[in-house]
Amino acid sequence: MLAGMYRGPGKDVVAWNSVLLYDMIYTQPVVYEFEQLKTPTLLMIGDKDTTAIGKEFASPDVRATLGRYPELARLAKERIPGGAVGGVS
Repeated sequence: MLAGMYRGPGKDVVAWNSVLLYDMIYTQPVVYEFEQLKTPTLLMIGDKDTTAIGKEFASPDVRATLGRYPELARLAKERIPGGAVGGVS
C-alpha cells in the first residue's frame, strides 16, 4: 500500500502531506500543550510500538530510551487534565 501511495496518481499530494507531518513532528511537539486540553481525553498507545522518528540518528544510549510508549503514555496522562490511558497490543 505504501509503495502504491508514493507511485500512484496522487503521489505529489501524499509526498506533500508527509513533509507537513514530519515538519510538525520535528518542530511542533504538542506534549507541552497537553495541560491546555479542556475535554476528557482517552490516549491509546500500542504497547509494542517502538516507533521513534529520528531514532536512527540518535546515539546508542539515547536510542535505548526512545519509543517506550507505555511509559510515555503514563507521563502524558499525568499532563492531560482528566486523561485516561488505554493500551492496545
